[in-house]
Amino acid sequence: VPDESVRTSDDGRTALLTLAGAYQEGSAAAESALGDLRTEVAPAHLDGIADTEWAVGGGTAESVDYAAHQVDKLPLVIGFVLGLTLLMMGLTFRSPVIALLTTVLNLASVSAAFGVLTLVFQYSWAESLLDFTSTGFVVGWIPLFLFVVLVGLSMDYHVFVLSRIREGVRRGLTPRAAVEAGVSETAGVVTSAAAVMVSVFAVFATLSMVEMKEMGVGLSVAILVDATLIRVIMLPSMLVLLGRAAWWPARSPGRSVPAAEPRRVSVLSPTVTQGYRQGGSPSQRSIVLGGGENRHVKHVSAHRNPRRSDPAARSRQLAERGRASRPGCRRPQRHPTRAH
Repeated sequence: VPDESVRTSDDGRTALLTLAGAYQEGSAAAESALGDLRTEVAPAHLDGIADTEWAVGGGTAESVDYAAHQVDKLPLVIGFVLGLTLLMMGLTFRSPVIALLTTVLNLASVSAAFGVLTLVFQYSWAESLLDFTSTGFVVGWIPLFLFVVLVGLSMDYHVFVLSRIREGVRRGLTPRAAVEAGVSETAGVVTSAAAVMVSVFAVFATLSMVEMKEMGVGLSVAILVDATLIRVIMLPSMLVLLGRAAWWPARSPGRSVPAAEPRRVSVLSPTVTQGYRQGGSPSQRSIVLGGGENRHVKHVSAHRNPRRSDPAARSRQLAERGRASRPGCRRPQRHPTRAH
């Protein structure tokens, strides 16, 4: 071994041997060579030295060790995020069904993003479109980063849509009508927010670094799929299929808001009656029917028979009818006045 390949500490207790790899870092051949070095070459020459500890490092070793560490710890991270999602959704909507449905939909959107990442950067489906050379793998920290960020972003407008649907169910709407109302009320906001996020994240795909391209493509695709296919199609469809069971075990989720007792009101106010007495002719008055949230304003035409609206005229009319109904009494005839 050339002397310049070995460096020794000042106290002579530590030595560093540098070897050049024959294969590209990150390739399968480089990983295979690292495995041979760790399991065969290094133990055969270093295990016989007493009181000696040795390790194999470098760029390839760091990538392999990080991937192995991620495989070991990734289930814990995924379990923590999904468990926290279940807990928060269960406490917010008081329904384990909604919590489970939310978790499944989050996994669906994340899986779609991972699939696109694999096709684009591992199998080089879009090298010419994104102007890069595929390395044959996805950078190790990208999947974990995307998973955590995507769950947080998707939960924002997911809770927004579900809240509107639950309001409709509590007002007494059928599950289908509540879903239709909730989605129609929030579709514009969700679509606008998704368009902004997709546009921003897509900028990262135009950068030269492969890590930035992977992050931009993953976030853009995941948000686009989540805001269209997942939240606008799959979520409403599942809620309609589940019906009121989706909100189990909430108490009386379909109870309607109690209506206020209707109040009797006068069709014509004293002001209108007085106007008739004075010969006036007010054109229109408004009356209020019901109370509370059921208040309805109805416009009633004030052009009515003055005899009906005038209490004195009404009394004279009833008296005339009474005299005419007595035996031997004839109703006085009214003759038009003739001018002489």
